[in-house]
Amino acid sequence: MTARPLGLFDQEIRQRKLQALGDPLVELDRIVPWGMFRETLETMRAAGRDPRKGVVRRMTRCACSRC
Repeated sequence: MTARPLGLFDQEIRQRKLQALGDPLVELDRIVPWGMFRETLETMRAAGRDPRKGVVRRMTRCACSRC
């Protein structure tokens, strides 16, 4: 089964449905003080990984609305 490409308003309609149902991620974003983890995440990002141990995945900036 292949996924069909998103239409023009599919994402917006999905967001409205999730908000109407009480999207748990919105509630989580409201409750968790994400800024509290900023220093730890920045330290981890700066340290990186040993490239000999596999793929190096760099962390991007936090996408939440609080940081």
